[in-house]
Amino acid sequence: MVVFRIFLGWLACVSTAVVLGLLLFRLLRVQLDRLESLCLGFVAGSAVLSCLVFAIAALGIVRKNVFLTLSVAALAGAIYSRRWLLPPTASPESRIPIEWKILFALGMVVYSILYFRQAASPEMSPDGIAYHLGLVNLFARAHGFVRFVDMYTCLPEGVEMLFLYAFSIGKHSAASLVHFSFLLDLAFLMVLYGRRFGFPSAGVAGSLLVFASPLVGADGTCAYNDVALAAVVFAAVYLLTLWKSEKSAGLLMACGFVTGFTMAIKYTAVFFALFVMIAMVISFWDQPWRRRALTLGAVGPVMALCVAPYLVRNALWFDNPVAFFGNSIFPNPAFHISFEREYADNLAHLRGLEWRDMPIELTVGGSHVEGFLGPGFLLAPLALVGLCWPRCRLLVFAALANMISFPNARSPRYLIPALPMLAIAMMFVLSRIRLPKSSPARQRVFSGLVVGALVMADLAVSWPPTLDRHFRNSGWHVERVPWAVVFRKVPEYVWLSLHSEDYVISQKIGAAVPRGEVVFSMGFAGAPSYSEREVMNVFQSARGQVLGDALYSTWNSPLNARQRWRFRFPAANAGEVRLVQEGRTDHQQWSVNEVNLQLNGAEVPFGPSAHPYAWPNSWDAGLAFDGDGVTRWRTWETFKPGMYLGVRFDKPVRVDGLTVLDVGDEWSSRMTLKIRNWAGRWEDAPPPTLEAVPAVDLRKSAILVLKHAGFHYILLCKWEWNSAAFIDRAADWGLAPVDGTAHYTLFRIE
Repeated sequence: MVVFRIFLGWLACVSTAVVLGLLLFRLLRVQLDRLESLCLGFVAGSAVLSCLVFAIAALGIVRKNVFLTLSVAALAGAIYSRRWLLPPTASPESRIPIEWKILFALGMVVYSILYFRQAASPEMSPDGIAYHLGLVNLFARAHGFVRFVDMYTCLPEGVEMLFLYAFSIGKHSAASLVHFSFLLDLAFLMVLYGRRFGFPSAGVAGSLLVFASPLVGADGTCAYNDVALAAVVFAAVYLLTLWKSEKSAGLLMACGFVTGFTMAIKYTAVFFALFVMIAMVISFWDQPWRRRALTLGAVGPVMALCVAPYLVRNALWFDNPVAFFGNSIFPNPAFHISFEREYADNLAHLRGLEWRDMPIELTVGGSHVEGFLGPGFLLAPLALVGLCWPRCRLLVFAALANMISFPNARSPRYLIPALPMLAIAMMFVLSRIRLPKSSPARQRVFSGLVVGALVMADLAVSWPPTLDRHFRNSGWHVERVPWAVVFRKVPEYVWLSLHSEDYVISQKIGAAVPRGEVVFSMGFAGAPSYSEREVMNVFQSARGQVLGDALYSTWNSPLNARQRWRFRFPAANAGEVRLVQEGRTDHQQWSVNEVNLQLNGAEVPFGPSAHPYAWPNSWDAGLAFDGDGVTRWRTWETFKPGMYLGVRFDKPVRVDGLTVLDVGDEWSSRMTLKIRNWAGRWEDAPPPTLEAVPAVDLRKSAILVLKHAGFHYILLCKWEWNSAAFIDRAADWGLAPVDGTAHYTLFRIE
């Protein structure tokens, strides 16, 4: 029964997408042959279905029966209108040689069996069980969208909407099989592209090269989205090439719609979308400017159809349409500028991968990459030679457009969308190698032997058992999962319990934590896709960072003294006081734990008439005036002159002193105090004096901050920074262990 639900969820999603794609092509009057209609229709229909699922989630009616009803209606309509949906059309004149058909069939069958076994097995991929399906699980349980403030909730979820469709029926493996369908579709699209545009052997060879890539195989058989993006990108290139030759309005709209879907999968696809628009404008370069403007005016809104809902949702939820990026342009309380910059910096220096190491590490593996593309891509520079041929030029430029983001995100996965165009261009150039003084027939035989030998060698080396046997550092690739696990003769929970510690801790969290409770994680969050309890990660939202900061800043508080800045000035009836930063640094943030007002040596309470404010990060300004020396206001970006923290009063407050308590590690900080008297005149206070504050154990006070924020459980992992300070000294924090695994421990806040 479990296997039936898995396959039902997978096939219901895929078949509905194909039907919707065929319907879209017929409405746009796009003329394709039957194989092209099915393969391109799956991609275009996936875009339509993704938008439909978004609408269903927005309405709060995400349920298995809703999706099954949609599938039944789509299939019934397709059967009734099958002759209209798939009219007979002529195939392209070029034919694929029989030897290449045999090689393609053998390679596809052998690798597909292995890939299918991996995709149908219990989902265990790191990002798949964490956020790709973690959010899907959250939406499925809530029957619609939930405003969970987290960096991954902001990202466009074009493929995740398809996962939600399949997951609601067949759970995790159904979603993985949907992604596997994009991998299969991509392989056939590449072959059809080569056949359609006159280089069939290059299409087959490039298809096998991509299909056998260890990284592509591993990514495409789990609940990720990189291979899906590659398939959608290539489908857009396919439609763009057709439109350039036929100039039909239907192809123009179809290409624009599919291109827009790429941006609904990943933000990085915006560069590819710009490339498509530029290519369209160039194709109309000899036309009047009004014709070009009308083309862009028609295609632009169509491109926006798929991605616009996510931008609107982000604007409503996070006050930032492109969250969690663009926070300096759209300041908001959900995400800090520092987090965005640190995240981008980490991607740009991922695992220390340097340019000199890339040719080898990206193609045959190494210690700085999580997976590699395959040895065949050592010949990738050959693709640039393809610029000499007009019919290859578009492929090369499209590949380069998809590689623009790689210098700022040096994970090999970011190269996957460029691989189909790159592979066909490589094989096209190789097939043009000529022997001196030989006949055309001998030339074809020679080039076929060269390309065929390369492909077969790559298929042999990239075969996962070969990698396991001969490569010590083979990276992320397809594992050999027993068929008994695939068909659930071995129960899923048994396999996952033996092979995934993340799954185990999530099950323990579900058993120990009451419903409705949210667990606070100091980094690693287990497997949210297998849990019914939400987990807030300390790093993935502004709120998480603020709460985590209370813990990180106090872990060594019994030994670390803090400092107090003391300002003294003539007594005044203050209407406003403001601390202004005059220092500058490239590596520190300005922070203030607590601000206190004095009069004649006694503390003056702020009261309800006080209104804290700050720039930047005005949302947290109250933390510096809450009477709690553990919490603190921070700029959450490196400080510079002109930043300020202040408080306004509804009625005059008599004061003659102000103190500022901070952690004492911001050596470049230069604070000045400005006071606005009730008459409205600003005056500068004399420079402050600095005094040391004796060390006090603040750890239990820090945990109380977490408890007061509504958290009663905290998840700690031994892989996290300075984990021993928390796990080994849990009693000093006021934490009681509840359950755990070898590396995870779940604590309850006492």
